Amino acid sequence: MLAAAKDGFRLKPEQAAGLARRWLEQRLEEGNSHLTELVDTGDVHETQDGPEAVRESRAAQELSYMQEDHERGRAERWVTDDVDHAIREEGLPIKEGDESYRLLVDQFFWAAVALRQAMNARAFGDYRQPKQLEKLPDYKPVLANGNSAAKVHRLSDAVV
Repeated sequence: MLAAAKDGFRLKPEQAAGLARRWLEQRLEEGNSHLTELVDTGDVHETQDGPEAVRESRAAQELSYMQEDHERGRAERWVTDDVDHAIREEGLPIKEGDESYRLLVDQFFWAAVALRQAMNARAFGDYRQPKQLEKLPDYKPVLANGNSAAKVHRLSDAVV
């Protein structure tokens, strides 16, 4: 799974996307029910039956915060623990801050966005699998020859 580079090892984009896919599949399987909770926003809108409180999922709230953090260059705060865990679990010789680490942070961030989009949909009764999963390569453990199937190279290209 590791491609040799002049200065050590470098994870290929499709390999990072495969790790992010595995993480996303695991989180979807876990359910993350706290993200599907509906909460009042404090706003009210008029309906035929009178005023009604506007509700949104916790996932939708977190998506707003994630967008702000991404725009401010702080996307990593949403995923560093998960990236570090994946690196340890795979036994990858990747250090915080190097190119492969940044690639994993990017892929995991967009997987976290996809997770919250899916949880938001589930909060309103839509339990379909996220389309992003179809566009990502399957997870492959570390391989001696470094081969893995590629569908997209960046999860951000698959997130709509």
